[in-house]
Amino acid sequence: MTYKTDLLALSPTIYWPMNDASGATVLDESGNGYNATLSGGYTRAVPCPVGSARGGTYFNGVDAYLQSGVRFTSHVLSVVAWLFVTQYDATQRWLLSIGNPNLVGPSPYWKVDQSGSLQSIGISKGDGTTYQERKFARAPDSQWSMFAGVFDTSTAGTTQCLAYMQGNFTTLTTILSGNIGGGNWQSNDFYMMRQGATSAFYTQGILADVAIWSGTALTLPQLVALNRSGRGFGAGSATLSGQTDQQATLDLIYAAVHKTYG
Repeated sequence: MTYKTDLLALSPTIYWPMNDASGATVLDESGNGYNATLSGGYTRAVPCPVGSARGGTYFNGVDAYLQSGVRFTSHVLSVVAWLFVTQYDATQRWLLSIGNPNLVGPSPYWKVDQSGSLQSIGISKGDGTTYQERKFARAPDSQWSMFAGVFDTSTAGTTQCLAYMQGNFTTLTTILSGNIGGGNWQSNDFYMMRQGATSAFYTQGILADVAIWSGTALTLPQLVALNRSGRGFGAGSATLSGQTDQQATLDLIYAAVHKTYG
């Protein structure tokens, strides 16, 4: 079994391997035809040892980003991606957002804070001031990590965000309205490596194997299994990106103990 096989078995709405040889078009291999577009300074077909191991796309952190015009109509969204952050600095770094969190309507996002060593996953209400997020330790730079976020605005006051990264997870229960209405989620584009359409906040690094599920909340055991698959773990397998096979096995135990979150 390969990572691509394991991932496609979960029927993603979108699958961007990010390994296209050249050009600004990011091909969707889910079978649904949701191609994306690259802008700015990027480099295609960069070697990648994790995920499907077919290569990724480098973003320069200055003006490069991915944009998709797909409209997600479900209240539930799951996103999984492999990311190699080249270097953090004192600028906000955004992994993903829908529209701009300052616009009208709930908007999921994942960002690295401007100072310290924290990152945040959350949902913005879209009024420019109201948001709720969970802060946790950011992924190390110069190392491959699997980022996974599950967002759910179907019911206010329930677990609306789950973040899984590098064998760790956190959850966020918010009080934001569960009514998406005509807000960011349905009416604006999806961005990666940038905060929305008008922001100057970008992320420098290599992005590979992006998958999105609209209407499906991936469970913690499913995310753990994808992480193991993407790192090539199995009997006698080699260590990749700083995580040992023993650590990955502990992930599975941890997920079983905390199965109420999945």
